[in-house]
Amino acid sequence: MADDTPPQLPIPLYLARLIMRLDLLEPPYADPTNPSEQGEAAEVLPHYEAVLTETKNPCWAGAAYRYARAWRLAVPEWVLAYLDGPAEKFCGVARDIDLLKNMKADPFIAETLGMKRLGRGTVFSEFRDDLYAAHIELTVRVALRVRAGGKPYLVWDEVAKEFGVKPSKVRYAWDNYKHLVTHLFEPQTPRPIRTPLSK
Repeated sequence: MADDTPPQLPIPLYLARLIMRLDLLEPPYADPTNPSEQGEAAEVLPHYEAVLTETKNPCWAGAAYRYARAWRLAVPEWVLAYLDGPAEKFCGVARDIDLLKNMKADPFIAETLGMKRLGRGTVFSEFRDDLYAAHIELTVRVALRVRAGGKPYLVWDEVAKEFGVKPSKVRYAWDNYKHLVTHLFEPQTPRPIRTPLSK
């Protein structure tokens, strides 16, 4: 496979992104020294590369680095390659006295790390929005099943299987965001049909 070709994923990319988002803000929820669980964790790393390729958001490279280190896995070559470019530019600027005289550090650093954005928002707000959206998606799926007659604690497993995440992730999303989707699982009362003659 060419270096610039994102890995082919066995599941839709949006689903891979959901899986990544949910594991991102906390350490592994399992034992990183267990070879079986560590092997499963290693299968997740190519999804980070696919998401980075799609979004061009370097926060995903940082997330992959953090994920690999937390699971005691080798940091992927594509993450190291991403870091090579900025490291080379930083060292080059440090050696160029003429460039240093007129350089504004913040814009240079942002551009070098691929963090420059046009318009509103930053790579960090985009990243956070992705994480938030994933939790809302899981919460909506639970709410729809509750409306169909299920109990939240009974449908967590179903939603977890659908999205390939742990049931604890679904419960976390439900506990924290169900207040935003109450309209989806409240009983729907039929509205009376109005005719031109009704008052």
